[in-house]
Amino acid sequence: MTTAIDEDTRDCIEFAVINFNYIVRHATTNVACILINMKMWINLQYTMEDSQIGKARLMVPTKVRTTGDCDEKRAKITLSWDEPTETRTDKNDDKENRISFHYAHNDVTFFLDSVFVDIHLDSNNFPRARQNRISGGGKDLQLFHAPVKDGIFVCTMDTVINIENQITAVTSDVRLIVFNNCSKSCWKTGKIL
Repeated sequence: MTTAIDEDTRDCIEFAVINFNYIVRHATTNVACILINMKMWINLQYTMEDSQIGKARLMVPTKVRTTGDCDEKRAKITLSWDEPTETRTDKNDDKENRISFHYAHNDVTFFLDSVFVDIHLDSNNFPRARQNRISGGGKDLQLFHAPVKDGIFVCTMDTVINIENQITAVTSDVRLIVFNNCSKSCWKTGKIL
């Protein structure tokens, strides 16, 4: 897939994007309908056993299990991964973390509509955590806008997504295509933010 990035409406830079970190394929056509390259981490606060508040940053790896689906108006991608633990007493020690992105469009522009996070509070990243899991969601976000037809969202800066329960997701170096239906010789354009 070839992508053109329009830095100031007059100058276009073309580059080939060979690999995307996260991809969802349409169930019927098998065309990649969501394609994402980005760095991402999750910041959160949690209650410790002594009632103190702990803070942690959890990096979302590029090697994750990716699931999702796309239809005419909505698209969803879920990234799932396990954090390794220091001591493994049985094969169930690693618990799954999940972050889901829900996209929508208004026939002209696609956008990130909501994000949901569900994190296992493992002892390595969340020492002395009182609870086992923390989760939250952010709705009606209206972030990451780009044209539905032939558009790509590109942002090199950090973007903070506020989620409930003292959770934020931070993205950087984002390249995002949603509602893609092109499988060969595709051109995408967008502005670098």
